[in-house]
Amino acid sequence: MYETGRGVPKNNAQAVVWYRKAAAQNDELAKMKLVDPAKWNLAKWNLLRKGMSKEEARALLGEPQGIVKNSVVKNSVVEKWFYGTSGADHLPDLFGPSVTFNVEEKLESWIAPK
Repeated sequence: MYETGRGVPKNNAQAVVWYRKAAAQNDELAKMKLVDPAKWNLAKWNLLRKGMSKEEARALLGEPQGIVKNSVVKNSVVEKWFYGTSGADHLPDLFGPSVTFNVEEKLESWIAPK
């Protein structure tokens, strides 16, 4: 419910709390949800192509765990999406799988999961 916002406000942190409780009771679906999605979607990473739109990348990889917008040059913005988490706190892994978009909002580069 919290993951999708069905019947309650969408809240990924709260979803993780409930998935952990279910996983502790050996719920297989909950255990799967707690696995880093970037690791089990490796085939989708292989479909990425330079110049893809944000919508195309999102359709392949799903929602990122974090987004950072960096001013690089005057009046230009580069956006980086992070996939995967850095441990039990489920914060975005800033050194893990990610995609970077250029000023034209096209896919410029990516780091696939290992």
